[in-house]
Amino acid sequence: MSGGAERRIRLRGKSVEVVAELDDSLTSQGILRALPKTVSANLWGEEIYFSLPVACDKGNMKKLVEPGDIGYWPTGDALCFFFG
Repeated sequence: MSGGAERRIRLRGKSVEVVAELDDSLTSQGILRALPKTVSANLWGEEIYFSLPVACDKGNMKKLVEPGDIGYWPTGDALCFFFG
C-alpha cells in the first residue's frame, strides 16, 4: 500500500467526527478492506470501540497506547479509538 490518502478512515457519530491514518500493517490492510461499514460503537473507559472482525498481525501489537492511537483488539474482534 502506498500513500497516506488510501489509509485514511473516518469515524462519524452524532456529534463527533474523527479522521485517522492507519499504518501499512496487515491488520490495517484488513481493516481497510472491511470498510465502509455502519456499526454501533461502544464506550469503555477512554476508548470508543466497535466490532470489526479482521485477520490480525499480532507481530505489530503493543501493550500501552496513547490518546489518539487506534488499535485492534483481536480477542474482541474490535477496532478501538483511544482518546484519554
